[in-house]
Amino acid sequence: MRTVIVHYHIFKNAGSSVDRLLGSSFGDGWASLEGATPTSLLRPDDLSTFVKDRPEILAVSSHLLRPPAPAGLRVLAMVLVRHPLDRAYSVYSHLRRIQSDLESFEVAQRSDFPQFVEWCLKHKSRGGVVICDYQVIHLSEASFRNGHIYNATATEEDFDEAIDYLSGISCLGTVDRFDEVSQRLRTVALEHGLSIASTTAVENVTEGRPQALEQRLALAIAQLGNDLHRRFSTENALDYRLYDWACRQRS
Repeated sequence: MRTVIVHYHIFKNAGSSVDRLLGSSFGDGWASLEGATPTSLLRPDDLSTFVKDRPEILAVSSHLLRPPAPAGLRVLAMVLVRHPLDRAYSVYSHLRRIQSDLESFEVAQRSDFPQFVEWCLKHKSRGGVVICDYQVIHLSEASFRNGHIYNATATEEDFDEAIDYLSGISCLGTVDRFDEVSQRLRTVALEHGLSIASTTAVENVTEGRPQALEQRLALAIAQLGNDLHRRFSTENALDYRLYDWACRQRS
């Protein structure tokens, strides 16, 4: 059976760094699989179709491809999970330094971080869902259930589905322990005859942010204030549980 490394790239979860690692390891054997628009979600069969006539492909990265793996393909899956608040600030910072026609980009450009979070919590169906239990949504049928990703809402069943999927994949880790998950990927890949470069490079980071997660979180909480932070935590209760669960898998 053919083996392919697949990086299920959750937006703003250190995916650019993973892509840099895979690209430097495999060259033309690494490919990006995306859709016609940033919200054109892909099913497992789309992965099968993509690699079918490309025998040179050894690794694939995709923001839009959703698990699980398709039948007939051995997928060495890699997923990085991130602390929800740290991720939200990264989403905000990213939208402030790019050009986009998304409404969330326009909001980020004119807003401070608390204003951006307020808008997202109030306007999930206009793009705010990107920081509202989005990681559980990405890893479950919630992505598809309501016809458009902007209308997605995660449930307890979706959380269970995400945990069940992550429990069986080859390479799970958290963004704040990127080096560890990179080493795990090297080990798993080597077991299948695939070699990952021994060096890593951190890509697409926000300049000036503290390196320590605890410091970044303290600054973000201070900006939001108690009430907005409480609301944000409520709207991301499943993602917080997902992150806590992923952290426990590291031990």
